[in-house]
Amino acid sequence: MKRVPYFWAILALSIIVLISSGALRMSDGNHTLAGEYSYKYLAPFQLSDFFSSALFVIPSHFGYYWMLVVIESLLLFILFYRLLTIHTANVHYILASCLLFVLAPSSVYLSSVISPYLTSLLLILATLNILNSRYYWFSTVSLLGLALFDWLVFLVTLCVVIMYSLYHKLDYFRFAGYYAILFGIVQLVFPRPFLLEIVPPHSITFQLFSDFGGTYGIGLFTALLALMGFIGSWTRKKQLAPAYVCALIILGIAIFVTPEALLFLAPLVVLFAAFGLQFLWERTWVFPILRFLTLTAVLYGVLFSSLAYINHVRSLPPDIAVFESMTWIKEHSLGVKNVLSHPQKGFWI
Repeated sequence: MKRVPYFWAILALSIIVLISSGALRMSDGNHTLAGEYSYKYLAPFQLSDFFSSALFVIPSHFGYYWMLVVIESLLLFILFYRLLTIHTANVHYILASCLLFVLAPSSVYLSSVISPYLTSLLLILATLNILNSRYYWFSTVSLLGLALFDWLVFLVTLCVVIMYSLYHKLDYFRFAGYYAILFGIVQLVFPRPFLLEIVPPHSITFQLFSDFGGTYGIGLFTALLALMGFIGSWTRKKQLAPAYVCALIILGIAIFVTPEALLFLAPLVVLFAAFGLQFLWERTWVFPILRFLTLTAVLYGVLFSSLAYINHVRSLPPDIAVFESMTWIKEHSLGVKNVLSHPQKGFWI
């Protein structure tokens, strides 16, 4: 893997961002994982006598689970970085992409919760990295792992592998076929749901942008940079056509089918946003002060979106009061079949 200048600085920044929301929750005295889905996925382990007793294998403590999530998120960043160095030698573009990827709300979210979509995104990037090596046949292993997820992951992975084959001008189409066969076999033996996670219903405008509260949304300023990058890269439309099509297909799934697809759109948005940032930096300005003010406003906007989302994740349920309440109910409801509660607390009960 080739290293570019400031790589270690970007890596250090990524670690700081990835641990920030969890560290802030801990500083508030809230030693819990963010989000209800985290506990949904942990439930089989917590309810198992084997796993609950094997503390050295899967410790039943917030810090250990959170540390595993952060490590997985860091691996995601490294795979993203490696893929960049394979396809471009432009140091400024690589640095801009890494910076925007680290600050993306989706990166903050995935580093704070237990989500199957973090693992699936990691496997998608691993597949693309392996396809660029002499051991490209080993991509069938990561594709087999992807076949165990839901229909959303299947559709996104199929689209990414096909479009990446067109972009790279290599015969990887057969791997898309292998993946479809693997998913079909898994579907026959162990039917997969369309979605493993479902966000609360809101308008598509709300879901698209994290600044409006969308769980998997994109930052407004990152989206603006991506639009500029989309327009600025149009001179290379023949080369980048597969990337355009892939982004539009995933965006279409997010708008018309399910907003969860936005998580998989985020890396593509980051790539276009980095191109937009580079376009603003390198273009000739009549008044240099305008370039400085524009870039400052955009970068502050990206940073603000990231910090606002970190604070949002910091305040996500549950908190210590929820667990204390559940412990009290457990100790004082022996023989009671019905518990009167607010509907929002039903999941914890």
